[in-house]
Amino acid sequence: MQFDSFYPKQADQYAFYCIPRRLFTDSNLKELTVEAKILYGLMLDFVSLSLKNMWIDKKRRVYIIFTLKEVMGTLNCGDKKAT
Repeated sequence: MQFDSFYPKQADQYAFYCIPRRLFTDSNLKELTVEAKILYGLMLDFVSLSLKNMWIDKKRRVYIIFTLKEVMGTLNCGDKKAT
């Protein structure tokens, strides 16, 4: 069996966002909207980029930069839903 190779422009076609199962199973979190849960998964994805860039505060916590404008563009929504 021969598998096709991936080229740079194709490599991202199988990238995935991870959303913790707990966001859907924990009764304390059931009030969160699906959009909020997806946003959390998107934000988790930024953590790896932050680590690569060494974006770590004085308390050794990793932080991300994901502006409201970026959230609105990514989720294709207005500022009221994004906040």
